[in-house]
Amino acid sequence: MRWYRAVICKREEIGADAMGCPVLKLSETSESVLVRSAPWTAQPQDVEGNRHDMVSRTFLTKADAGLLEDADAIKVKGSVYEIDGVVHDSLTTMIRTRRCKDEI
Repeated sequence: MRWYRAVICKREEIGADAMGCPVLKLSETSESVLVRSAPWTAQPQDVEGNRHDMVSRTFLTKADAGLLEDADAIKVKGSVYEIDGVVHDSLTTMIRTRRCKDEI
């Protein structure tokens, strides 16, 4: 397995719409961590004829879990992954992600 640089992304409020709801934009921060990735797995869901509804991946890092505390997504090799959960073990931190999209 190879190590990849994962840029940490956070949502920023850029204004409000006509109803007063905040408009959020996902933007990259200057922080990054090195991650290893496991193969992606398609989660089958037979809803309205769709074979797969999301892509799930797990990334491992030796970085401190505090760096990922406020993160909303990570960008690895040009793809953006929304963070579903972060689990800190004794030596490694596991980042569970859902949905691989260009934007969130």
